Amino acid sequence: MIVNPKKDCPHVENSTLIDIEKFKKIPFGDLKCQKCEEINELWICLICGEVYCSRYIKGHFLEHNKGNPEHCLCLGTIDLSIWCFECINDKQNDSNTEKQPKEKGSYIESKKTNDYIKIISDFNIARCEKKKEISREEMEIEKKKKKVKKQMKKKIKF
Repeated sequence: MIVNPKKDCPHVENSTLIDIEKFKKIPFGDLKCQKCEEINELWICLICGEVYCSRYIKGHFLEHNKGNPEHCLCLGTIDLSIWCFECINDKQNDSNTEKQPKEKGSYIESKKTNDYIKIISDFNIARCEKKKEISREEMEIEKKKKKVKKQMKKKIKF
């Protein structure tokens, strides 16, 4: 399935997105759906900053959008994609150019949303680097433990 990005979404251009400083305070390392506490496949509302599960889980973001139609823009936390649920998509089938049935939900490309994507991307990179550091530290600890065990065995032999 190919999803062609929409580059002229009026909702991105005409909406007041969440303040970038408020967005930075979202606890990205501890995200979960505000309705069901799901931790996979989450979408962050770019209008208010609330976090909900996607339409592929329990659809709580779509419920949020239905109750607040102006809250139609979200950022997917898995692939860092921006979606508008007021625009109609333009999906195509990979195997041929036949159009798929239209449905609400368009993948968006816009310079106005790049800062939000960069913030989460930077957070994810930092988290990965921290995990690598922890892994290196754990490896060093294990090496030291083995070294101490070897020394203990040598002392026992004498």
